[in-house]
Amino acid sequence: MMISQGSRSGLNLSDGLQYIFAHVGQLTGMYRYKYKLMRQIRMCKDLKHLIYYRFNTGPVGKGPGVGFWAPGWRVWLFFMRGITPLLENWLGNLLSRQFEGRHSKGVTKTVTKQRVESHYDLELRAAVMHDILDMMPEGIKQNKARIILQHLSEAWRCWKANIPWKVPSMPIPIENMILRYVKAKADWWTNTAHYNRERIRRGATVDKTVCKKNLGRLTRLYLKSEQERQHNYLKDGPYVTAEEAVAIYTTTVHWLEGRRFSPIPFPPLSYKHDTKLLILALERLRESYSVKNRLNQSQREELGLIEQAYDNPHEALSRIKRHLLTQRAFKEVGIEFMDLYSHLIPVYDVEPLEKITDAYLDQYLWYEADKRRLFPPWIKPADIEPPPLLVYKWCQGINNLESVWDTNEGECNVLLETKFEKVYEKIDLTLLNRLLRLIVDHNIADYMTAKNNVLINYKDMNHTNSYGIIRGLQFASFITQYYGLVLDLLVLGLERAAEMAGPPQMPNDFLQYQ
Repeated sequence: MMISQGSRSGLNLSDGLQYIFAHVGQLTGMYRYKYKLMRQIRMCKDLKHLIYYRFNTGPVGKGPGVGFWAPGWRVWLFFMRGITPLLENWLGNLLSRQFEGRHSKGVTKTVTKQRVESHYDLELRAAVMHDILDMMPEGIKQNKARIILQHLSEAWRCWKANIPWKVPSMPIPIENMILRYVKAKADWWTNTAHYNRERIRRGATVDKTVCKKNLGRLTRLYLKSEQERQHNYLKDGPYVTAEEAVAIYTTTVHWLEGRRFSPIPFPPLSYKHDTKLLILALERLRESYSVKNRLNQSQREELGLIEQAYDNPHEALSRIKRHLLTQRAFKEVGIEFMDLYSHLIPVYDVEPLEKITDAYLDQYLWYEADKRRLFPPWIKPADIEPPPLLVYKWCQGINNLESVWDTNEGECNVLLETKFEKVYEKIDLTLLNRLLRLIVDHNIADYMTAKNNVLINYKDMNHTNSYGIIRGLQFASFITQYYGLVLDLLVLGLERAAEMAGPPQMPNDFLQYQ
């Protein structure tokens, strides 16, 4: 009304809408009638924090509202879309129940979803008991049966944790029987996990508890296969032969010599940009906590250490450099998976003090590598242009090709895209150390490779990472970019790579050749 009369601006309207969508709980109290609504209320609150996180900073100050109402409206729109047919259904059921009374189902009760797993365990236990009674002589059945069942549950725990199970002096027939039942349960457990994941991926209605259990099961299955991969590497590796390693190393040496690259030194004690790089590293670490309300013990500790480093940068820097120089044994790294339902993303939990050291090292390496032009112009995305400009340059590069649009004789242009599979998993740490020593100080190279050679832990599962790099380290992006450059050189060959990069005194721009 006020808007149509012209006494209020459109900005006020949009700001009011944004406020309404973000404060539905306070304004209406709807959650009292359907508590599931709290999900939408919390989501809108998170969106509000996310939108205002950068809005009220800098010269804007604590000014007018942002008026960005579309994301909050979207949340409630989807809610109404989903809840309307449900409400219709429930209302219909209520009315029919009022007029006709309840209809008792004339069917036998099946095992409910909640009890499927315990039901299977009871069936398994009964089958084991039956086998024991068949096996044992009359006098010693009862007291032995309980011990055998305890061994069975211990064997199952060992299978889940991927620990070898062996009880000395156990009779062979009983051991074989236990192993047979563990294998049967393992097959059922694995098949159920894959079946439920397929349902989740398809978008079927799946209980929240089933989703949580499924995530835990897939994590265990992934770690079992990862432990086997690491074990095979220690048994059969290294997979890169000496000749291949020498060829890779020599190619990289020739390339760096041709580009006149001077290696990145260890950060000196009185380094000019020390404090700036540390502040950037701390800001990046702190950014992940900007919209979080509830923190666990480790996260609280990390935030405390970040604040401490802000207050005493010189003390933090001297500690960081001491660790880079001397620390080669590290605390275990926790792993969990974030479930996006179509796929899982590994999330690594690194000890907070080590994380700050890694974050500083990452900032230092990228800054120095950029200054020394380690990465040639074809490596994208890069800091020299925002993505839209990169798209423009890409189109321009294609357009500038000689007679590219000439199709008189039925020619066509082909863009070929290929993908390296499992680059992270297949990086050999010994070779990586040698390659890193070509571009950084040997202390930094040793620190980076030692940091990847740590114990990885999930609940009762542990293994040491000896093959491949850990994605969750702060400087993993730098290692990947550098290793990607080495792979590029092997694919292109030094001559073609040098043509694309141009002379070191005056390097070519992206998609330009002199």
